[in-house]
Amino acid sequence: SQASCAWGGEVGEEAIEPRCITTRIVPLSGMADTKRSDDREPGQIRAMEIKLDPLNNADGSTTFKFGRTETMAGVYGPREAKIHQRSSEESIVTVHIAASRGDRDAGRANEAFLRQTLEAVVMRDRNPLCAIEVSCQTMLDEGSALAANVNSAIMALVSAAVPLRAVAAGVACAVMPDGAIIVDPSKSEEVEAQAVLTFVFEGPAETPAPKRKLIAVESTGCVSEEQLEAAMEACAAAVEHVINFSRMGVEQQVQKRQKIHSS
Repeated sequence: SQASCAWGGEVGEEAIEPRCITTRIVPLSGMADTKRSDDREPGQIRAMEIKLDPLNNADGSTTFKFGRTETMAGVYGPREAKIHQRSSEESIVTVHIAASRGDRDAGRANEAFLRQTLEAVVMRDRNPLCAIEVSCQTMLDEGSALAANVNSAIMALVSAAVPLRAVAAGVACAVMPDGAIIVDPSKSEEVEAQAVLTFVFEGPAETPAPKRKLIAVESTGCVSEEQLEAAMEACAAAVEHVINFSRMGVEQQVQKRQKIHSS
């Protein structure tokens, strides 16, 4: 399938070469000596991987990976909304995250968080009387699954040519018992952490981290004000790499299709 996107160009199926990213984080007590089970630095994101349009029956779809954590999102619409859902002023966004083993309440909370996030980036006034349905599934949760779901959902919207106010991306971090903050925590690190936070920031990627607009944040556990500020700054810096990586995927598709059309 083909779709215009927030960066311009067209989107098609492509797997992007994974790469490991390191970002600067604000040191707190104990951070300098933090050792991670997979030997990453505290501010290091696992290798990311994106595949565009894996679903043939969706208007747009994406798989996104942080390391072994893998999520998939499909977008259906914009299409005419049911009569009881219609708004003459804007489209509605519905989100469904496929049920998995675990806390159902947490699943519903994640759906609400993702819906509110997508409502903040979709130009809903462009498609009144319409519904945009987003269906997500966590294929494998090895940590940072909510952030991965955010990223796959936003890229699926791009693939479906849904008008966006801006491209956004999510990054998670964990506050460990010793006060250290680590970016993109694994599942075992999430279990050990005193708090896990997922931040969603708006692009463009070149925006300096301190000026990057925060769209949404979800947290579990307790953090101090100092830890919250440091976690937000760490994730604001890290999200630049996620947005750049996603943009690279779209640009590769534009180049690929230009070559096909010129041959």
